[in-house]
Amino acid sequence: MGSPYRSEPSDSAAGDHYKVAFDNSREAIVIAQDEVFKVANFAAARLSGYPVDRLIGKRFGEIVHPEDLAKTHEIYLHRLKGDTSDRSHVLRIVRAWGEVAWLEAHSMPTTWEG
Repeated sequence: MGSPYRSEPSDSAAGDHYKVAFDNSREAIVIAQDEVFKVANFAAARLSGYPVDRLIGKRFGEIVHPEDLAKTHEIYLHRLKGDTSDRSHVLRIVRAWGEVAWLEAHSMPTTWEG
C-alpha cells in the first residue's frame, strides 16, 4: 500500500519521523480540505472500515452520520475561519459495512497544499 502523503516535507529526515508517527498512531488522523479527506492514517482506515486509498478522496459527508452532519459541517466551517474555540465534539460515523460508531473528534485548522 502506498503512502497516504501527497507531498513530503522539504527536510526528508524530519518528514520520515513525522510519517512514522502518523502511520503508527493509534489515533485516527485525517486532513480534510474542501470537505474531502486528503490524508488519512491506518487508524482512520480501521475505524471507518475503508482502506486508506478509498478513504482519501471521500467527502466527510459520506461517512458522518446524517443526523450529525449539520453540526460537523458547521464546526468545519468555523475551523476554516480559524476559530478554535470548540476543539472537540462527539459525533457518529457510518462504517463501511453500515455499523454506526460513536467517536470524539478533536480538530484544528491547518494548511494543506495551499
